[in-house]
This record gives sequence, C-alpha cells and structure tokens, in this order.
Amino acid sequence: MSTSTTPIRFHFLDALRGFAIAGILLVNTADIMHLGRHGPVLVHPVIPPAANALYFLVATRFVPIFSFMFGMSMGFVIDSAVRRGEAGWKILLRRLAALLVIGLLHSILYPGEILRDYAVVGAILLPFVLKVPRSVRLVLGLLATVGAYAFTGGGELSLPGLFLLGSAAQAYGLPARLEH
Repeated sequence: MSTSTTPIRFHFLDALRGFAIAGILLVNTADIMHLGRHGPVLVHPVIPPAANALYFLVATRFVPIFSFMFGMSMGFVIDSAVRRGEAGWKILLRRLAALLVIGLLHSILYPGEILRDYAVVGAILLPFVLKVPRSVRLVLGLLATVGAYAFTGGGELSLPGLFLLGSAAQAYGLPARLEH
C-alpha cells in the first residue's frame, strides 16, 4: 500500500475562498481608503432601504464565509500533518502564531484588523478541533453562531461558532462531497 504525499486540493473551496477574500477587500476598500471621512456628520442618518438590504445581504456575508472556511482549513492542516506523520497541533499552532504576528503588524496600518482575532480564537479552539467529536462541534458551532447573531448581530463574537461549524463540516467530509 502506497501513501500519497500529493496535497489534496478542493477547487470549489479555493474558488469560494478567493470569492470571500475579494468581497472582503471590496467591502473594506472605503474604510481602508478613508473614503467619506471628510463628509458631513449626520446625527441620525437615514439609510436608504436598498443600501441597507445590500449591506445585510451582501457586505456582511463575506467574513462569515471566510470564517467558516477558516474552521475547515484547521481540519485540513491537521489531517495533512497527520498523513505526513507529524503532530497536527504543532503545525497548526505554528501557523496561528505566524498569523498573529502578521495581524499585529498589519494592525499598525489598519486598526480594523481581524487576523489577530482569527489567530487567538483558532488557538483557543484548537483543543476542540483536535479532541471534541464532530457532532459535538457541530452542535456547539450552531449554538454559538446563532447566539452571536441573535444577541450581537455577529461580528467577532461569531468567529468561534463559525470556526467550529467549519471544522465539523470538514470532519464530516463536506468538501469531498462537493467535488464529486
């Protein structure tokens, strides 16, 4: 029996990840470029319904997609390391540490940086991804995600739930099912 060292790629997930990153960049461009900072300050601005719908249906969807996929990637990294005979937690923890450093450096230029949060939440959830059964991760992820959106509207508090949902989906073999 031969073992393959060729990495497994899921082209659908690569395309979805690119779509999410492009959407995040597009949505954050105005903030990054400081567009509208010198305009008049309105105490009670009226947001047109179309703009509000666009914001909630499009602009706020890219980060949750990417966060879910980040959870899936945690499982991919661990599985890949195990196939190579390495400790998956060490590889993933090293990547999360590098992500934290990149996030800290990037936060000097962009205070709205979320990579730090991804690194910290990923490190906190690492024992869950490694040891907790996928069914429990699925339930915890659903509860945490629904709770975060119900009580705070999402944001950074949705990261743990979305990471757990993504890692559970990966453990259930979701990407392989999408490729066939």
